Amino acid sequence: MLTRRPRHAAYDGQMPNPVMVPLDGSEKDPRALAVARALARLSGSDLHLVEVIERPSGRLTAQAEFIGVDQAAVTGRRDVETRLADVATRISLDAGPATSFAILEGKHVAEELIRYVVRCEPRAVVMATRAPRTAEISPGGSIAAQLVRESVRPVVLVPPGAEFDNESVPRIRRVLVPLDGSDLATRSIDFLLELPHAADVEYVLVQVVSAGYAHTSASLRLEAMATHMRARGVSTIYVFVMDADEKADAIVAATRQHACDFIAMSTRGLSGLELVMLGSVAEGVVRKSDVPVLLLTPTMLKLEDGIPIAAATTHDQDGSPPWRRDAG
Repeated sequence: MLTRRPRHAAYDGQMPNPVMVPLDGSEKDPRALAVARALARLSGSDLHLVEVIERPSGRLTAQAEFIGVDQAAVTGRRDVETRLADVATRISLDAGPATSFAILEGKHVAEELIRYVVRCEPRAVVMATRAPRTAEISPGGSIAAQLVRESVRPVVLVPPGAEFDNESVPRIRRVLVPLDGSDLATRSIDFLLELPHAADVEYVLVQVVSAGYAHTSASLRLEAMATHMRARGVSTIYVFVMDADEKADAIVAATRQHACDFIAMSTRGLSGLELVMLGSVAEGVVRKSDVPVLLLTPTMLKLEDGIPIAAATTHDQDGSPPWRRDAG
């Protein structure tokens, strides 16, 4: 007899390639959830909610046991579990994707999330940013910044200006893809075309060139990519070459001019200490965009090129790779 997984449930390790959404109970959560639902719709994926709580100390655990109090109540785990279950239920009632959730324990939120991405193997990680018009991408950076540097899967950053949360059925309708003639830049298109419903979206391909640069070669490259995408089933593609010295500003302006509701681009992170940088163009777009930005991270791109990355080979305490064990 066939059985169906509930439309909302605690994660059982059996959800293949979900869209992962780290939450924290703040005002940012609805924005992240709306964009995650839109991406899940485009990718035919389920949704997976995650929240990190601080691991209780041995002293707190002992005290709770001594006075007969449930440890889950003392640490707040029970409240978090109730809240995540409520969110999953609302998504289910709103005809959203099947939704699961997991609670992680650890002192450093970003590090726990990065390890869990390896274990969960999501289609992408969707996070909302808090500071107005910035994702706080810096070497010291925020949780989102560290995920963008070290996640082995793509990260979508959702700025405060994103309006997906105003729609009852969030959709990604038109995606802007900045290109520069390099193979690296086209990786974002490869990722998009692998999504089951990629052909349902309109695409705007843009290359920003400096003044005096010959437009012909850039136009030919964009048209060649458009031809490739049409052969993969995409029907609506627009191509533009823009003159500008500030490429990030031009990309953001093109997003508004062409009514795009999503940006997809690769990063140019290098090795060692240079891994803290996204590349000036991607960083500028993330800071200034008012639509979600999907970033293929430096770590992900290195793995695709066969370059070992510590974050992708982390082992749990028992010595087994985390993606070989059930999540919990």
